[in-house]
Amino acid sequence: MAHGGIFDVKCVWRSGRLTLLVVAAIIVAGAAPAYRRADWRHWLDEDGDCQNTRQEVLIRDSKVLVLFRDERSCEVAWGEWEDAYTAEIINDPSQIDIDHLVALQDAHRSGGASWPKDQKAAYANDLSVRFHLVVTRAAVNRTKGSKGPDRWRPDRRDRQCQYAMAYGAIKAAHGLSASQAERAALRALLATC
Repeated sequence: MAHGGIFDVKCVWRSGRLTLLVVAAIIVAGAAPAYRRADWRHWLDEDGDCQNTRQEVLIRDSKVLVLFRDERSCEVAWGEWEDAYTAEIINDPSQIDIDHLVALQDAHRSGGASWPKDQKAAYANDLSVRFHLVVTRAAVNRTKGSKGPDRWRPDRRDRQCQYAMAYGAIKAAHGLSASQAERAALRALLATC
């Protein structure tokens, strides 16, 4: 019963009603085996340009042209980013975490535990959907951790609807399950859109 794909993700952003249909399509799963972060290889340099996934997101999401630490342009030294959850502006990349909106551990317990390691790495480094990997302050990311919308949501009310739509879309696109509590929380958040 896995639903998803580009069509579902695009529809999510156009209509609260379609979003609710996507959320309703998310399956509910049981317990997963123990999570090991090392199984979810992230921040890879998949295109061999010396910029790993973290650097690619920093470059992609900066509101201004970034400055680099080195001549090869491998590591970002400065830019201007808006925290996805707080809307705060950040200029120093050392204060930034790149958050998996649906955390790796959340994906693991929602069906990703059975994925082969290459699929886990692809999920962990997926740049194809802009809201899958988002810029946030490290402290905010630590508070969020691997929690879903039933246990965490952005404090800013105007960011809660976007978060819920993105969360549901990512889960549906990757065929990941959601607990009953997550589904109820998503419905409540989407009702405010």
